[in-house]
Amino acid sequence: MIGETDLSAFAESLDLPFLGDSVEQWFSQSADAVLPALTEVVKTALMKLIDFLLKIPNAFLFCFATVVSSLLLSVSYPKIEPFFLRQMSARLQTEYYDVKAFLQEKILKIFRALGIMFLLDSVILLVGLLILRIPYPLLLAVLLALLDLLPYVGTSTVLVPWGLFRWLLCSDPHTGIGLLILAGVIVVVREISEPRIVGKNIGLSAFATLFSIYVGVKLCGFFGLFLFPLLFLFLKEWNDSGRLPLWRTASD
Repeated sequence: MIGETDLSAFAESLDLPFLGDSVEQWFSQSADAVLPALTEVVKTALMKLIDFLLKIPNAFLFCFATVVSSLLLSVSYPKIEPFFLRQMSARLQTEYYDVKAFLQEKILKIFRALGIMFLLDSVILLVGLLILRIPYPLLLAVLLALLDLLPYVGTSTVLVPWGLFRWLLCSDPHTGIGLLILAGVIVVVREISEPRIVGKNIGLSAFATLFSIYVGVKLCGFFGLFLFPLLFLFLKEWNDSGRLPLWRTASD
């Protein structure tokens, strides 16, 4: 570890006649003040890195257990479903089949809406990358559009740093500013179109869809993007059918 004596000796060893003694003294004092803060930052970063590395085995174990259990459940499903149905009354069996058909239909519509969003993002990105003359525009457009499907990530996490790098460090303002504008266009288009497209496909209003997506992502991350619109839609369906009255409708 570098001590105060070492820093002072280093400052005194500098040959800076054109700057004067005051600059050497300022350098020595500043170094003594900055070093503890820098050491603390490095220590915190190392602790976070170690904590992240320690979580990797548990994450792999969780993913492995999830995949294996899903495969086993899929293989055993034809036997498991009849067993549980035999334990139900005729009324519950009817409810089960109604819910199953409802979820299958709406899940397909959600994936169709996400597919439309993916195609829309891909087209906008492809046009922007072609205008900016970026190499491999089709491949990059597809990869960025896939990235935009993930909550908390999106294309901005790539386009914004990329644009700043090209603008400030590569002295290429045309490409850099263009990438930043492209990131802004994607964000605006997605914020406007996603609630409308998803809501139109699954049967929720744009506001209810946006609210369910926001709450789902905040509470459950990526899976909340799918689960909470389904939950809202499920509650709406049960309320409209009178099975679980939660609020009054116009027909009441």
